[in-house]
Amino acid sequence: MERTLKVSDGQSTTATEFPYQVQLQTDRGAPFCSGIILTAHIILTAAHCFKSTTWSEVRVLAGKQSQLEVNTPEGSIQKRSLKTRVLSHEEYDNETIQHDIALLWLKESLDFTSYIKNVLIPNNEIAHFLNADAVVSGWGAAPDKKSRPPNLLKANVTVYSDTTCKNKWTTGFLDGMTCAGGQVADACKGDSGGPLTCTHQNSSRKAFACGIVSFGSFENSTVPCGKNVAQKPGIYTNVTKYYKWIMHKSCETRYIFLTLFIQKSLTIKYLQVFRVFFT
Repeated sequence: MERTLKVSDGQSTTATEFPYQVQLQTDRGAPFCSGIILTAHIILTAAHCFKSTTWSEVRVLAGKQSQLEVNTPEGSIQKRSLKTRVLSHEEYDNETIQHDIALLWLKESLDFTSYIKNVLIPNNEIAHFLNADAVVSGWGAAPDKKSRPPNLLKANVTVYSDTTCKNKWTTGFLDGMTCAGGQVADACKGDSGGPLTCTHQNSSRKAFACGIVSFGSFENSTVPCGKNVAQKPGIYTNVTKYYKWIMHKSCETRYIFLTLFIQKSLTIKYLQVFRVFFT
């Protein structure tokens, strides 16, 4: 099964079209996945991206639309390291890729600009997005190409119902997943963890990150990922089904960090009092 996806045969994007998408790199500068900006210090991504990469090696690049420095606006890119380990879903299964979701905490918050912004996530059922406009984006290439394109790519896709996804995938489609595809382009190798951006039909056409790029068709299938996608659509983590998990873990970690900060502050305060009293 394909575990890492790229946008195949997509269209080029503008520098501010997907300000909530980040590129994940190793500390040596090698890109391996994408992520989604939830807040100035929290990134949403796919759990399978970290099978062989430790959190201390991860670098997050925000505001990066082009791979070429000559096409990159001055001061648009911000680079961050992680504050703590990657928090993957407790039930994530590396064999079935079920519960393919993870959160990253940045060591230093991002400064929001026209190139860097967060995105909304939906807290209702994905039924609101069925057969609606959706876009998958990434720094990918066609399955038969080895090089990455100079700019972030996008592909228009349609979000299918669970029933349709199960029919199109005889095996592999499990609870917590959704699928989406198009007639020409789709997600393929290389950019897992990136957003499936849906436009809510009932909320003034607001954009939401309704899915996380997870995996494509079986590698030896007669329908390879990115090709004949109406028959074999890409699989995404259904963000709506993990909304409570995201909120709970975000708040839980904020509480832990706040508690540690208070404990550290009180310890410093008591040490200062101790020194004054005994000197």
